Amino acid sequence: GVIIAGDMADQGLESQLHQVANAWFKVFPRNKGLNGKRTEKLFIYGNHDVQAATWPGVINEVGAETADAQNIGKRPAEVWKKCFREEYNPIWMKTINGYHFIGAHWHDGNIPGLSDFLQEHRQELQGEHPFFYIQHPHLQNTCNGPWAWGQDDGTVTRLLSQFPNAVAFSGHSHSPLNDDRNFWQDAFTSIGTASLSYLYPMPARENTHQDDSAITPPTQMANMNCHDGRQGMVMRVYENAISFERREFVYDQPV
Repeated sequence: GVIIAGDMADQGLESQLHQVANAWFKVFPRNKGLNGKRTEKLFIYGNHDVQAATWPGVINEVGAETADAQNIGKRPAEVWKKCFREEYNPIWMKTINGYHFIGAHWHDGNIPGLSDFLQEHRQELQGEHPFFYIQHPHLQNTCNGPWAWGQDDGTVTRLLSQFPNAVAFSGHSHSPLNDDRNFWQDAFTSIGTASLSYLYPMPARENTHQDDSAITPPTQMANMNCHDGRQGMVMRVYENAISFERREFVYDQPV
């Protein structure tokens, strides 16, 4: 399976999501990998996917007519099915080799219906084996701590705290994988996925840029430009352990 924790179409345009889908089916024709085994799309919408086409900067760049006609957020289910050839569900569950993966598409604030969904599937999810949960914003006060940009409202943190075997994945902040705060373990496990586009290290002595932030760290080092950073992970799930290989894809090196 391949997890993308949201923000596939930067400007929320259907044509951009088609680029993602075309790349997927080129690598995984008929959803099968090189060994002929089925490979699952574990994708969710992020805020860019369903909101960006209404942002003034996007409208100015692509034009109001294009932004309106290609706005994914106006027809999320229709565009999803056209691109990925599967039905759209606001919350979905897929099972791979006996392991359950739950994905929740972007929604402002709390994820509607998630509490009922987890309760409905509680018997399947409880146990010694992990299950995996995917949403776009970081779960409040988990990975990257209270400093992470764009956390949710804390509801999902409370819900997953009932499941010590839960492993949550989230993106949104673009925090790079060499920041060990991307990995959090307490009541459950929460992991930041970094980004395949650009990276945002948290402001500190390094003086990195932070979007929409009033943080003004002291100037002690030169500003780092991480715009070309592209990172991701290979996860391997064993009977009694999970390993993560952190990769940087510009130079194809381990992080």
